[in-house]
Amino acid sequence: MTTAFTLPDGLGLRMARPSDQPFIASLFNSSRAVLRLADAQTDYIETIIEHQFDLQSDSYGERFPNAQVMVIEKTSESIGRIVIDMGVNLVHIVDLMLIPQAQGKGYGPAVIRAIQYVAAQQRVPVGLVVDSFNSKLKAIYHSLGFQTEQQNQTHELMIWYPAGQQVYAGL
Repeated sequence: MTTAFTLPDGLGLRMARPSDQPFIASLFNSSRAVLRLADAQTDYIETIIEHQFDLQSDSYGERFPNAQVMVIEKTSESIGRIVIDMGVNLVHIVDLMLIPQAQGKGYGPAVIRAIQYVAAQQRVPVGLVVDSFNSKLKAIYHSLGFQTEQQNQTHELMIWYPAGQQVYAGL
């Protein structure tokens, strides 16, 4: 993938830099608001969130060593992050996260459509995993042409195929 993309409506994608690490940590932190509802000391909850971030970062690094981390921007302001693993048989969207203020505005689908465009040029499908109980996200993915290929009790592997290709070659 290239180092930056310009998308419609002032959206852009660029490769993450070391200087983006505080934003990425803050973004992860903002996604764990439900943990702050727990009946526990604030310091303890913040330590758990930091630990989860470290575990996720380590896990992504081990499971997807060739993945690219990109920052999503809106008019040059960082609003999210996407982790993409470009395989020979599949473009895997490992994670896509937006700050709370950017959610529900169509930015996520716009970014996914850009990834689909690049994947279509290479004639490879795009895959992602979604929580089976997240009907809102599953509906968005279905509207973008993804279909469920595999599922277990908690998650579904959803695949989008470029026109004319309907065979999943495996991860």
